Amino acid sequence: MTYALETDHKQLETTFDAIKTFGFWQPRATITPGDFAPIIRRSSSPLLAPFELTLLRYGLVPPGFTSAREADRYGLHQVRAKRVGWQREVGKLFAAGNRCLVPMTQPGDLVVIAGLWGRWTRVRHGRELRVESFAVFTVQDNADRWVPLEVEAWDWHAWLEGKLDLETLALMPSPMLERVS
Repeated sequence: MTYALETDHKQLETTFDAIKTFGFWQPRATITPGDFAPIIRRSSSPLLAPFELTLLRYGLVPPGFTSAREADRYGLHQVRAKRVGWQREVGKLFAAGNRCLVPMTQPGDLVVIAGLWGRWTRVRHGRELRVESFAVFTVQDNADRWVPLEVEAWDWHAWLEGKLDLETLALMPSPMLERVS
């Protein structure tokens, strides 16, 4: 799944009241798996701000994989809600609260999608390799299609804090579902 984010980091910082943790990022009309894109997650220093705006690789590289290339073969740029229960690596990230918000733009509007992020590390030849990545969280709509789960502003904290479980998510009406139908 490709998506667009045609807004700058300053607007994202203001919208989410987040601290930016990266240098420069250029708004893009197309973000594809393997690209680096901004996401919002809980801050590592919540006294300064509740959220941080950071750049992560689009396409999840879970801890159990041997390389980012291996993860790319599985196409983990989307995580289906049903995978959380049976796919060990994805389930661990969900249970650990590694949730994020993925900002996207759709014809003039900023839309916020639920996501999962992970940190992959390996030591090779005495060097530590580290990749932080994310995937878009998808749910099944009434027509049995998998669509990104849109999170409204009043649910941002609940998603990031892990207060929305899978049963609650299944019952939530999503404006994204209505637009796709």
